[in-house]
Amino acid sequence: RQEYDAEHLVAFVRLLYAGRAVLHRGVSEVAPGIVLHPVPGHTPGLQVVRVWTEQGWMVVASDGVNMYEQIERTIPFRVVTSVPDMLKGYGTMLALADRPEYVLAGHDPVVMDRFPAAKPGLERVVMRCDVPL
Repeated sequence: RQEYDAEHLVAFVRLLYAGRAVLHRGVSEVAPGIVLHPVPGHTPGLQVVRVWTEQGWMVVASDGVNMYEQIERTIPFRVVTSVPDMLKGYGTMLALADRPEYVLAGHDPVVMDRFPAAKPGLERVVMRCDVPL
């Protein structure tokens, strides 16, 4: 209960019933160049997003990997449903990205150091991740 607000869950169910939200299971292309991939381990149903950019495939890891150190040193996150599945998910994300640097950790402020601002004035707010490293 600590992580979720009941009203948010109710609102999501309402969106489902209204046809304004869709659940995806397994690998699912939601648009050209945007593909969802399951990575169990942290929480049931967790997915990452593989995105095609001018630099190649990148993976938006979300909670699949929170901090770069976790994937670089193969350290599981402290909140986990299955350590073996989480570590397998790290391998999946690395295989989906064209370069290890193209796995974007979900909560690591280092993302803002690795990539430039989308435009002047957005430093450390919105990053442009499709540029050469």
